[in-house]
Amino acid sequence: MRCFSFKISKGSLCLMLLFSFVFSHNLAFSYSFFFESFVALEENKVELFGSEPGGQFGASVASGDYNGDGIQDLVIGAPFVSSNQKEWNGEVYIVFGDGSFSSSITDFSQIPPDLTVIGYSSGDQLGTSLTSGDYNNDGIDDIVVGVYNAAASSDKRPGKVYIYYGKATWGNQGVDYVLGKPDALLAGDDSGDNFGLSLTTQDLNNDDIDDLLVGAPSASTPGKNESGVVYIYSGSSKGISSLFQVAIYGEAEGERFGSSINSGDINGDGNADVVVGAYFADNESSEQTGKVYIYDNIDFADPIVTEPSIVISGKEEKEWFSFSLNSGDVNGDGIDDLAVSSFPYNGDRSQGKVSVYYGGEVFDDIPDVVVAEPVNESMIGASILLEDLDFDDRAEIIIGAPGIGNSSSTDGGDVYIVYSGKIYNSARFSIKDKEVTSIIHGERADDWFGYSLDALDFDGDGYKDLAVGSRYADLSHSNNSGKVSVLWGDGTPFGQEKEIFDSEDEYVTRGELISITVERFNLKNKKSDFIRKCYEYRDFCFFNFLTMSSYDVQLDPDVVLYPDIPLDYKYYEDVTIGTMLGLINGYLNNEDSPFYPENFISRIQALKIVLGAADAVPPKYRFELVNILGSLDQLSNQFSYFADIDTRIDRMWWYPRYVNFAVESYIVDEGEFFRPDEMITKEELDDMIERALKFINSRNEEAEPSRDSEIETDSSGS
Repeated sequence: MRCFSFKISKGSLCLMLLFSFVFSHNLAFSYSFFFESFVALEENKVELFGSEPGGQFGASVASGDYNGDGIQDLVIGAPFVSSNQKEWNGEVYIVFGDGSFSSSITDFSQIPPDLTVIGYSSGDQLGTSLTSGDYNNDGIDDIVVGVYNAAASSDKRPGKVYIYYGKATWGNQGVDYVLGKPDALLAGDDSGDNFGLSLTTQDLNNDDIDDLLVGAPSASTPGKNESGVVYIYSGSSKGISSLFQVAIYGEAEGERFGSSINSGDINGDGNADVVVGAYFADNESSEQTGKVYIYDNIDFADPIVTEPSIVISGKEEKEWFSFSLNSGDVNGDGIDDLAVSSFPYNGDRSQGKVSVYYGGEVFDDIPDVVVAEPVNESMIGASILLEDLDFDDRAEIIIGAPGIGNSSSTDGGDVYIVYSGKIYNSARFSIKDKEVTSIIHGERADDWFGYSLDALDFDGDGYKDLAVGSRYADLSHSNNSGKVSVLWGDGTPFGQEKEIFDSEDEYVTRGELISITVERFNLKNKKSDFIRKCYEYRDFCFFNFLTMSSYDVQLDPDVVLYPDIPLDYKYYEDVTIGTMLGLINGYLNNEDSPFYPENFISRIQALKIVLGAADAVPPKYRFELVNILGSLDQLSNQFSYFADIDTRIDRMWWYPRYVNFAVESYIVDEGEFFRPDEMITKEELDDMIERALKFINSRNEEAEPSRDSEIETDSSGS
């Protein structure tokens, strides 16, 4: 969905409205722009749904022209499909690109894909990884499928890789390709090698034929247990060789060397270099910081490589530096640059980031570009692409950030895009401050939207489209069946142009907000009886909170509800009271359910707390609101006074309940935009609270009968 056709006229209107708002409210704002898309509302897309419950369709995606018709095709992995009386054998689906594609939804339980590859044995998890290339030099792309847990015998699971050579005619639709039918088969050596967990394609020997790189991150090398190996298989006019030409050995045990691999000409010498990630590697002082190993001038005459040319190490404990890798020319100098994600799944998730290192004869281990500061539960860097989307010969930075909680996530996930033309103005881009070019929001909580990414011209119109996998997406009849959304590209940024309001006033943190609210609404006095009883019956008072929190909550002798709100913290009492009253909770899906008092708070969250403190809008669970409204359809089609609140966006299901009441009670002004997810400033909060207090006073006045009415009632004898 684009707004370029009316950008001038609508932009002028938006600016006039903006200036009117600023002057009438006497607030000091500057503004900038970014592009925002909500997949749930996007019209320019095609959506492909998995058919099997738990199959995790979209866990991997890749593309190429597999039938030689000049239009790129899409291959999708669903490694946890159980089919043919097997469990978790996995399936892979090929969907041929088509110039006549229209925006639609395709459910593979109703409409079969063009081709299906079915895992041979239970537990194979076929389709965990995918790549494409022309390995037999016939001008048609070939498909490579990783089966990292494939069985070789009843007691050995070394992993395998299947290669299917592209052809103009594939035969009947829905053909099952099983073990023994691939055009080429590669296998690991020992059980648990995880051979095929990662794959990539590159011409490494400069013969103009693609070669295949296969990661086996748990393979052992002489004297080193589970040090990891990356194998290189050369392509030729006869296809992929059955024996590897080069093996690159990992340096240390247990690093998961080869869990991610990529290749590009990083040093600009005209030869492709191999980049290997080991996200479990330790540095001198911390565990699981992660490392990247770069190998230049791979010599096919030397079958064993042990010494990297360059090593880059992560810095923080459990940073998982190198979880995802990609290469491309970001700065337009003709030399490939390297993008590396830090994906601290078991560490401090707020430190997730993507670092881009410019290639060149001198390679610096200090990143030139960093994209960081995620929001909510979106974890930056599950996947990375460096792809030129706007034809300026410079690659954009495309980042998948699925929503990831401890057991489940309240966040659908996002995709962030930094266009290379913007990089000249900055070396660091904050997601929180919307400094990226485009933000694409997933649809529903815990979909893991953005776990996999690919860019391809799926409809043959000459523009790159964006394929985004949501491996845990649900279809109406199945959970975690998975989904892939293909957003049609047109060479311009994805999404609609939005203004960013940057106030000179300070933003409000979560700790400040609850402290201000407790004080301004005099909650310690007004709710003193409730607070006293809550302390007397603590187990009962905090029962619901205890069931939701993963923290070892302390109730006696003192109440400690959050790991980051100790007894001596400045907001301890206010946060405890706010939790007692049900106004606030911590990040319940994060480990130990922290409160994060120093995080800024959004306008919609602030409004919810203010209206709760005013006893104006009692909170409701989702199922309760569905019962009140009558159906899920009613929930997703609620009226809103504001254009930027739409309950077809799943996470906004509760927004109208608070915002509509606030408009109708004159606590906020009606207008075109409410900006619900932007951070609230102190001046905005003060205005909101002042109006809420006036609402309380007027409500109390209406509730109290006048002296005259009391006299009339008495004289009537009622």
